Amino acid sequence: MVKSISRKIDERIFVNRYNIHKESHLHVDQSMCEKCEHKPCTYSCPVDNYVWDKETKRLTVYYEGCVECGACVVVCPYHKITLEYPPLGRGINYRFG
Repeated sequence: MVKSISRKIDERIFVNRYNIHKESHLHVDQSMCEKCEHKPCTYSCPVDNYVWDKETKRLTVYYEGCVECGACVVVCPYHKITLEYPPLGRGINYRFG
C-alpha cells in the first residue's frame, strides 16, 4: 500500500515544471545553524534542499528544486529561514492530473 501511494506521488511530482529564478527565494540567517542541535531543515524538506556540512559547519541551500511548501520555515527552531515566493512565472509550476 505504501509503495503504491509513494509511486503516485512520485508520478505527480515528475509532471511539475521548474522555471528557476537566478536568485534564491530561500533566505537563511546561518548565525544559529551551528548551535542547532537537530537541524530539522535537513530532514523535513521533501526534496532535500538543505545539506549540513560537518567539516565547514555551513548549511548549503539548493533552492532550484524547491517545491515551495514552507516546511523549512515552520521547523526552524530559531526562525532563521524565510521563504519569499519567486517572481511570477518563476519557481515551480504544479500540473495536476
